[in-house]
Amino acid sequence: MTEEQKFILAELVLEDLAIIGQENQPIRIGLDLTMVDHQLVKVGETAFNLAVARSKHRKKVY
Repeated sequence: MTEEQKFILAELVLEDLAIIGQENQPIRIGLDLTMVDHQLVKVGETAFNLAVARSKHRKKVY
C-alpha cells in the first residue's frame, strides 16, 4: 500500500469514526467530542430525596 493510499484510507476512517464521551467534561471542547450528560448531580439528589421520603414512613422496630 502506498503512502497516498494509506493517507486516503486514514481520511476515510476519520470521517466515519465518532467518539462519544460521558459526563459532559470540559475537555470535550478542546477535543471536539460529543458528550452525553447523565446529570449525575440531579440523579444523586433525586435518589437521596427518594430515600429520605421513604424513610419517613418507616417505623422503628425494637
